[in-house]
Amino acid sequence: MSTGQLILGVVLLGVVVLVASPFVFAGLSLVYEGLVTRRRTSRAVRSDVIDPAEIPATGYATVAGQAESGPSGRVEAPLTGRSGLAYRLRVQQKRDDGDWWTVVDTVDIGSIELVGQAGRVVVEPGDAEPDLELDTEVTAGSDGRLPDGASERIRNESLGGTGDGSLLPAEADKPRRYQEGLLEPGTTIHVHGACSSSSTGEPRIEAAEPGGFRLGPDPPNDHSAEARSKRETAIKKVAGGGMLTLLGCFALVMFGWIPFHMILNAI
Repeated sequence: MSTGQLILGVVLLGVVVLVASPFVFAGLSLVYEGLVTRRRTSRAVRSDVIDPAEIPATGYATVAGQAESGPSGRVEAPLTGRSGLAYRLRVQQKRDDGDWWTVVDTVDIGSIELVGQAGRVVVEPGDAEPDLELDTEVTAGSDGRLPDGASERIRNESLGGTGDGSLLPAEADKPRRYQEGLLEPGTTIHVHGACSSSSTGEPRIEAAEPGGFRLGPDPPNDHSAEARSKRETAIKKVAGGGMLTLLGCFALVMFGWIPFHMILNAI
């Protein structure tokens, strides 16, 4: 047994493993990530609009139906006090040059169920913002002349968690413009998102990545292209990861054989 040759063989083999193994692990990681993305985006990406009764168990789809209140209740729009399923509030400050700049643009969404001709589905928008038309506008100066109760509702609006009335106008010569949009029960809407089901088997459509989420009066026209782009990216990851894995394995075999042969001869 040649001790020197054995030690040299072990050292060289260790160097080859250290150099080649990152390629193998990085390649396998890319392959796994690509396969997961591909699975999520390709199971049920639907380009057509479907009824809640046709919602798939997984994947992404665009569902149309009447928006109704879910079990958690509605929200109250702070400007008008109207009760609805979701609202959007935009507050703009008038600048010295006469233009308006947006101070706050926020939404709040209650509990929504989408009801179709033969079924219903729970909508889980998460932090997504619905596409709501701003159909109400009020301009007020520092005197706070807003619709009855609006000043108090806006003062108590928990934007930023302050509740200090910072959304109310502060200077008479710099009025603020308040715009509000409301999603009312019975409105026909389109929702595009990830399809799933609850522990009780109740179908739901939610905001999840990848795939995006849309909620508005019109069907989205970009989700198919978005899903295709994500699938193409997933395929590239799988291909690139496979190449890295093969490169790492090739290096292990080609450059690891010599020190491995040295170790066998030294034993």
